[in-house]
Amino acid sequence: MPHPASDWPNALDLFAIFGFLAAALLLPAAGYLLMALDVRAHYRSLRRRLVHVVMPQLSRGWACGRPPQAFATLGISPPCTEEELKQAYREKVKQLHPDTGGDPHRFLRLQAHFEEALEWIRQRERAS
Repeated sequence: MPHPASDWPNALDLFAIFGFLAAALLLPAAGYLLMALDVRAHYRSLRRRLVHVVMPQLSRGWACGRPPQAFATLGISPPCTEEELKQAYREKVKQLHPDTGGDPHRFLRLQAHFEEALEWIRQRERAS
């Protein structure tokens, strides 16, 4: 028995058609948007690395980025040696260590900043 022509676009058919069209149009658009955002961040990172590799004399300036905030926390400013950094760290540890009445959270933050600054100095020494 044939189906009447007025039965064809029922609610389930319309839901399936609109769902497919939405998926066919919105998923590629969302994928393109996310890809474009990620690719731009990748290109910025790649540009900095390429400048560092191709022109190492420029890598001390804008190409490597600014020195980390850790130097301000330790009370010194780059350029400085690893020994100067360690001396500033030792002085701050005397103030912030929990055994001397300091805050444990601030002390842990100081340790993290010291490690970040130390790594930054070591990278600069390897680059030169």
